[in-house]
Amino acid sequence: MYLLDTNILSLNFRGNPQVGNNLRNKSSFSLFLCSIVLSEAYFGIYNSPPAKESALLEYYDAISSSLTVLDFDLASAKIYSKLKFNLKKTGETVQDFDLMIASICLAKDLILVTNNTKHFQNIPDLKLQDWTK
Repeated sequence: MYLLDTNILSLNFRGNPQVGNNLRNKSSFSLFLCSIVLSEAYFGIYNSPPAKESALLEYYDAISSSLTVLDFDLASAKIYSKLKFNLKKTGETVQDFDLMIASICLAKDLILVTNNTKHFQNIPDLKLQDWTK
């Protein structure tokens, strides 16, 4: 089961063939989004040129209504806090949104699909896949 990161959704919108093939080969029941990813996506939409905004809104509204959207819940919050504490002790940092996305994956035992694997490499036990390769 897979949680799709913002960049994967964006690449799919732009027609990346590898991402598109991977999405088509997976059951929609095995694909998830999360509210944090959608927050990043909608922020990006509102920063897009007005000519693109309508198509992007349509795409993200369609994909978010066709897949299960997970929220940042209590289990995710506990994992996030512990990860952030442990990363701070070692002097490593991960952006808060990325850490929240990773925490949801860990809480739900999901594989994070991203092409920004470097953003997540310091998070122990997080399973990653890059569907652009």
